Amino acid sequence: MPLIILLASLAVGSKVLAQEAPTVTAGSLGTLEDAVREATALTDEERAPLLLDLQQAAQDLARAKQLRQEADSYRRAMETSTDEVERYNDLVRGMDEAPPSVEDRLGSDPDLEDIEAELDIVEARRRSLAEQRTTALAALGDRSSGDSDPQQRLAAVTAELEALQAPPAADGSLNARVSAAAQTAEQQRLEAEAEMLKLRLRATPAINAIRTAKLAWLDASLARADALLGALREAAATTRESAAARRIEETRRIAGEVDNSHPDVLALAEENISLIRDQQRLADALADARNDTAALRDLSEYIEEDYRLTQRRLEVAGLEGKLGQVMMTRLASLPDKRDIQRGTAVRNEQLADVSVNTIDTDEALRQSTRRSAYLRERFPNFEDWTRVERRVLDRLYEQRRDLLREKLEAQNALLRLLVDTNQAAAGLIEATEAYEAFLTGNLLWIRSYRFLDPAELVAQLWSLLDPAPFLSVASHWQQQLRNPATLLGLVLIALLLVNRRRILAAQQALLGVPIRPREESPRKIASGVALGVARSALLPGFLLLTAWVLASAGGDSLATEGIARGLGTAGALIFGLQLAMSVTARVGTGRRLLKWNNQKTDAVRRDLPWLSIVLPIAAGLSAFARTGWGEKSGGALAALATFTVSLAGLIYSVRLLRSGQFSGDTLGKFFLRAAALLSGAAAFMHLSGQLFAAHLYLTALGWSVAAVALTLFVMNVLQRIILIYRSRLERRQREELRAQAEAEAASDTDSERDNQLSERDIDAVASLSDAQGRLLGALRLAALATLLWFIWSPALPAITLLEDVTLWSTADPTLPEGELRPVSLATLIIAALVVTLTTLLTRHVPPLVQVLLMEYASVSAGARYAIGMLLQYVIIGVGASVSLGLIGFAWSKVQWLVAALGVGIGFGLQEIVANFISGIILLFERPIRVGDVISVSGYDGTVVNISARATVIETFEGKELLIPNKDLITGVVNNWSLTSSKLRIVIPVGVAYGSDVRKAMRILVEVARDHPAIIDDPAPVATFEDFGDNALTLWLRCYAESEFIHRWTELRTDIYERLNKAGIGIAFPQRDVHLDAAEPIPVQLVERPVVEKN
Repeated sequence: MPLIILLASLAVGSKVLAQEAPTVTAGSLGTLEDAVREATALTDEERAPLLLDLQQAAQDLARAKQLRQEADSYRRAMETSTDEVERYNDLVRGMDEAPPSVEDRLGSDPDLEDIEAELDIVEARRRSLAEQRTTALAALGDRSSGDSDPQQRLAAVTAELEALQAPPAADGSLNARVSAAAQTAEQQRLEAEAEMLKLRLRATPAINAIRTAKLAWLDASLARADALLGALREAAATTRESAAARRIEETRRIAGEVDNSHPDVLALAEENISLIRDQQRLADALADARNDTAALRDLSEYIEEDYRLTQRRLEVAGLEGKLGQVMMTRLASLPDKRDIQRGTAVRNEQLADVSVNTIDTDEALRQSTRRSAYLRERFPNFEDWTRVERRVLDRLYEQRRDLLREKLEAQNALLRLLVDTNQAAAGLIEATEAYEAFLTGNLLWIRSYRFLDPAELVAQLWSLLDPAPFLSVASHWQQQLRNPATLLGLVLIALLLVNRRRILAAQQALLGVPIRPREESPRKIASGVALGVARSALLPGFLLLTAWVLASAGGDSLATEGIARGLGTAGALIFGLQLAMSVTARVGTGRRLLKWNNQKTDAVRRDLPWLSIVLPIAAGLSAFARTGWGEKSGGALAALATFTVSLAGLIYSVRLLRSGQFSGDTLGKFFLRAAALLSGAAAFMHLSGQLFAAHLYLTALGWSVAAVALTLFVMNVLQRIILIYRSRLERRQREELRAQAEAEAASDTDSERDNQLSERDIDAVASLSDAQGRLLGALRLAALATLLWFIWSPALPAITLLEDVTLWSTADPTLPEGELRPVSLATLIIAALVVTLTTLLTRHVPPLVQVLLMEYASVSAGARYAIGMLLQYVIIGVGASVSLGLIGFAWSKVQWLVAALGVGIGFGLQEIVANFISGIILLFERPIRVGDVISVSGYDGTVVNISARATVIETFEGKELLIPNKDLITGVVNNWSLTSSKLRIVIPVGVAYGSDVRKAMRILVEVARDHPAIIDDPAPVATFEDFGDNALTLWLRCYAESEFIHRWTELRTDIYERLNKAGIGIAFPQRDVHLDAAEPIPVQLVERPVVEKN
């Protein structure tokens, strides 16, 4: 069909071109434009469209000229194609005949500087060749489609020429002349384009032949450049070693001119020799860094180039089986990102070491700059030496200074090069991730039924039974035994085997009998889990060790690597399933220590025995097949194995749902339904030929099950541990309250205030249950969301699309200068999750820490409160910093906002900020603590809360007052219990004149000493202070540690009773009563009633 269209287009085009048609030139268009502009008969509205037509005609003429030039290039390509292809072939043959060598380019004995200069030249040449190859390969592989296709475009141009009417006969009017010129210019453009397209179609084979020959020459040139680079690097290394050896020999020769009477000179020579060796190591490190940078960039360019080619092939060929096999091969050949990241980590450590050494080198160079001062400090008597000795010292000094300068330059160059290498590694990771995401996203929809070939299944089974990998291990068993990792594994397996019965006995002793609440402890939970791990690790450990040995001894054998991966996968699954069976056993950790529901645990455990056999075998076979037959998604064996895993997962999930034990568990029911759905979908994908998608989703499902199980188990353990602590605290506080009540009853004193304080502590402990439940629930959801995001993001293109939606870009100081980091929708979602998690942690972590401090540390209530508040501020600060950093709000960008806030604070917010800063000072310096008794602003009370703005004190009348924090810092505050909880109690007592003062003072001291709340040091003191108008004034001074109001009342009551009993009266004021005698005062006698006695 395309050939018919092409012939028809050629025929019509020939007919059209055969017609005689007038031509138009740029000069004639200029003349017409002048005439239009100078025409007085035309209005502006009539002149504008004519000028636009002439402008379009000029553009058509310019485009026609370009098309003719392009047509000439195609014509020249057809004429010279044979010569060009032969020229490139001759160049390739010439390269084969004369391989590159260092001697041919630099002579027989080149200097190190010449070799390094030649290295730079060849590397620049290689980069130029690589760029040319990328351009040539893109041009050769370009397969255009749509309107840009030459055949389709030629048909469209031919149709336009047919539809184009002949230019009207010029009647002399300006409008007709402009219209004819515009139509003629358009016709010329179309004719030039038609000619160009025909030549392009005819020249395509010749151009492709030239490009293919040029690509072969570029490949040969790159190979030649690589060989020359390798030879130059080897020559540079050899020359560096020779140069270092010569400099060391020269240093020793110089030092040999001085006898052993100057050991400090010999020490200087040894230091110079050490510097020479350091310089050689730095040169080697520089060469390695250059090689690493070049290799990383080449690999990154190759991946990007292959990415573009695969995209173009996919656009042309679509998703079909053969292309899918090619894409599978490409996916399997991508570099391992973990290896790249490990190399980056090693370079970061090297950067740190070189940075520190650079500082030391710079300091040493500064000290060596002033010759006289340096020599006088190190060699005090060098001026008294002989001329020969001073000459040797000068030469060594100059050599040291030159070596330090060279070392500093090399260190700075190495630092820059290591940074460039890390940037190249980051670019390689980015290119790998992009290509991997592209391949994965397209392979999900490719169908292939090649795995149904029985012959391939037989071949895979025979490969599985091949004894060669194990024979390789047997032939290298001595080498394997010298491996520390192998020896450690053997020791651990031997210990597990020898102590197997002891482990079982210890587990039975711990979990064999029910554990009462008082006997529960976090140590027992940890012991139960550890015993379960030890009991489940014997067989998995043996399999994992065997996999390690095979992988170490197998070399590059795919069969050995496949068996090693299969054994490792099977061992990991066996360990997980056996551990789950151990935890869910009737005498397991879950039932005995974590108090799991028996019915739900039985439902979970019911199918684990047969799953522990089926899943490891199937997963191990799948890993083996996918290693050796990765381009076929593992072939028939992997398809059969993963289909078995899919059915097992579907059966297990459905049986758990039908058990009815998860009907009230929303989260558990959701995960089980998702697992059943994904397992069934994976099984269906096997039947529909989407083997790659089935493997990908099934792998993600397996990791998701492991992540969910581990997260729920860890959160359950944490919840149980916190409940144990809560129960301990509640029991201890109840016992303390009971003992306190008994003591108060025995001493017959009031204990209302003590009870209130203890009840507050009990309320704090009781609130721990709700707080830890909300906190653990939030942590569980956050952990599951994060893990599932990372597990499923490579498998679900919809999740990856969130990272492709760029909202804005921001500068990142970790990136090279000028590069911007995109802030995607996924980044915004992560920032919102960080804010949510920060809010939950701010609310629930500080109370939890305070209660734990109450249990494990002898920390006062004020200190616990201060620690909780500071922790809250730290969590808020870290969460705000992380979330703002994710969305690109760096400090440099918000400086103007901080400045504006500073102006606002100076006017309207100064009081709020002053109170906030004062609150932080109170928490750090702790001049006032929760529980302190203070006097401020005329109020007395106990501090009960220190918030960000104000401090709450509770007066002795039970009122709560809010005191701004600023007043507590800038004002006068009397803290009665700042350095000590002791408070002096002063009670004045007035006794009547004539009383025995010494006896009264003795009674006061005895009352204080007999009271249990009054401390003995300092001892109570009674003093005789004054002769009052109505009484003899005595003062009692003593100290108490708490409940001062109650102590005042109790002491006054005891004093009154003791004085009355001793016959000492409490004085009262004497008053003179003056009666108004202006009138007679009536007097009446009243008889006392007589009381009869029985």
